[in-house]
Amino acid sequence: MNMSVVLWVGLSDKRTGDNVLPPLSESSPSGKIVDEAIIGLDGYEHIKENLVDFAPLDERNRMRYPTSEEMRMGAHRLMGIIERVRPSTVVILGRRAAKAVFDSFDLSHSCLSFGEFRYRSCSMGGVKYLPVHHPSFISIYRRKHKDSYLAAVREMIKSPP
Repeated sequence: MNMSVVLWVGLSDKRTGDNVLPPLSESSPSGKIVDEAIIGLDGYEHIKENLVDFAPLDERNRMRYPTSEEMRMGAHRLMGIIERVRPSTVVILGRRAAKAVFDSFDLSHSCLSFGEFRYRSCSMGGVKYLPVHHPSFISIYRRKHKDSYLAAVREMIKSPP
């Protein structure tokens, strides 16, 4: 039996000291939350990626948000990954990454709904694109609602496109 593939997409690589962490690493707060969501999704193969495949740094060697151009280039790279992997669902973590992907893929912004865990997905080419709150937002601002977030994300992954 072929498993459906879920592609989890964060914004960019992260650094701890001199080390660059793998996408959505279990050693990061965001990665831990993604791993919790995965636990409730048996029967799926899970792949973790970042829109921007490096850790963007400012002139003082500190993490910064990726530029629009870096995100546009990352979205182009992501298209190639999606063509190769053929996921059933692409879960895009956070508004910045989602907007960059939706702009680059020409998906409807009506799906960029970040209300209280009432998410919408858009489909294109047989792939469901699901923008959700970034797990770091949940760990910092909505910690008490993490279970509701996880349930909403799992439900949307399991639902038909």
